[in-house]
Amino acid sequence: MLLIPRVILGVAFLQVVRLAHHNAAAAPMTGDLANAGYLALAVLLALANAAVWAPALGARLAGPLTGVFTEGPDCRAENRVVRLLRFCRKHGARKWALALALLEGVRHPERPTAFLLGLRTAQPGSRLERVFAAELWRFDNLRNCVLAYQVLQRHGLDPRPHPNQEVNLALMALEQEPRPAASPLRLTPSGNSPVPPRNRRIRLFDAADAIDSAEASTPCDAEAAAAPSEAAPVTPSLELAEGAADTSSIQPERGAS
Repeated sequence: MLLIPRVILGVAFLQVVRLAHHNAAAAPMTGDLANAGYLALAVLLALANAAVWAPALGARLAGPLTGVFTEGPDCRAENRVVRLLRFCRKHGARKWALALALLEGVRHPERPTAFLLGLRTAQPGSRLERVFAAELWRFDNLRNCVLAYQVLQRHGLDPRPHPNQEVNLALMALEQEPRPAASPLRLTPSGNSPVPPRNRRIRLFDAADAIDSAEASTPCDAEAAAAPSEAAPVTPSLELAEGAADTSSIQPERGAS
């Protein structure tokens, strides 16, 4: 569709470049605006060429990478032959379906629809199955290529390598044997290790004293609980204070004797 605009714009761009080169060689320092006009026209034609050539170049560059994912497994071309082909397959008319698949494959060899339907309709091991599989192998869809490869393998043929490297990698992955299951790792059972004694001098929170008092205490702990604590503060009574006062009053007499 874009072939004619590509040819016309490409020839026009080359013609403008040739005229600009000829004008620059004939009158390099004349100071006219011919070279500027040729330059502006060349820029416009270059943009037009980029617009018409970008789809083809982009598809050519990105096709090997995205073709496996963008190409559907069954391109449903809605025409009369394909609809009639599906109708025959649905109602069990295998011979008519195979004839229509061959006709559609000849009419549109760039579409995988007829070859895929013909491969699914053909009898396993027949010559038509091999023909449809070989034609389906030409496309980039990964699912169709794996199906065609398996059919051709049954016929004793190996169609590899495929132009698309993604298909080759997928087929190599399918041929690799799965790794055997790893044996279970046996661990020696651990014995009943004794519980380490708790250091009761460590207090991690305020309620530790209440928890310690609720636990069963050992005889050593009972004796320690019965003995008065040295660090406990003692509140002096009134009698002790009066006695201290009397003692301080008799100290000078002891010093005189």
